[in-house]
Amino acid sequence: VLLREYFDIYVKKASDLISLTNISYFGYIPFIKSKNYNKIFVLDDLASAEAEALRQIRGNLELTAKKDNSRVVLVSSRFSNEGKSTFISNLAVIIALSGKKVIILGLDLRIPQLHLKFDLDNKKGMSDLLVNNVNLEEIVQKIKIKDKQSEYSLDLITSGTIPSNPSELIANGLI
Repeated sequence: VLLREYFDIYVKKASDLISLTNISYFGYIPFIKSKNYNKIFVLDDLASAEAEALRQIRGNLELTAKKDNSRVVLVSSRFSNEGKSTFISNLAVIIALSGKKVIILGLDLRIPQLHLKFDLDNKKGMSDLLVNNVNLEEIVQKIKIKDKQSEYSLDLITSGTIPSNPSELIANGLI
């Protein structure tokens, strides 16, 4: 049992992640079993455990941002369909509900999903801006968010037209 525990390389809890890396830990989202997790679920129930977890992450990000003046959150993963777009969409809504100005950049140029979370089109976006087909003002989409008392907004730039080879945008120095 001791050998099995010693050679176990899987991260199972926050303390494992913290001890293995120098990456800041901001919190976690509980597993969403019964809800449609592939949408903006925090607006369904602002008192849910998931919404509270996102508020905790927002608070931890705000504390960190004050220390180093950082205002950018990057969400990435190695594989597709791990919840990047769902997480960042819900986090952006929670941040916007606190009255902060928020803009989400859809940078998945292979399998864009961000526009689906907000039921928007993806005809023009970041890829079109990078190849100089559009102006910035043309691709920023305003999203209205309502809670019980007020209305808030956030901005979104979708991925845009899927290029034939997204890595060429990087190779040509456009990103």
